Amino acid sequence: MDPYTNWSATLKSFHDHFRRDLCRLIQEAESLKRKSPKPLLRSTAQYLSYLHTHHTIEDRRIFPFLARKMDVSGFAKDHKQLEKIMEKIEQTCEEEKRKGERCQEEETFDVEGFTKLLKELRDLVFPHMRLEEDLTAPEKMKSLFSPEEMRLMLS
Repeated sequence: MDPYTNWSATLKSFHDHFRRDLCRLIQEAESLKRKSPKPLLRSTAQYLSYLHTHHTIEDRRIFPFLARKMDVSGFAKDHKQLEKIMEKIEQTCEEEKRKGERCQEEETFDVEGFTKLLKELRDLVFPHMRLEEDLTAPEKMKSLFSPEEMRLMLS
């Protein structure tokens, strides 16, 4: 596979994973009725950890590479916005974790508020991922970077 298609396929694969899992978390939150939120909170915390790692790699390695030949300042701004909503969700997960057994009671967990936060994240991250995919599509990358440069980015 050429490095341009490899990049595009790899990025889309990661993004599709994040899209699918966030949709699953939202569905789980919407159907939580009378169940302990602990599994949802655990899954959400893990999801956020993976998403944060993904953004860190982009911020430290991918965006600086792309910035040599394209404007990626919007990506960094998006990440700052995403980090704010992710922090709110992480705080909710931590607060519920500290509640311990009381978290088992559905009346102590604001499922509607939590679902709203997850949807807010979705509404920010989905267009962001689409923009990353569009701006780094193989045709665009071929016009800016040599195959060797792409291999270096992917290594």
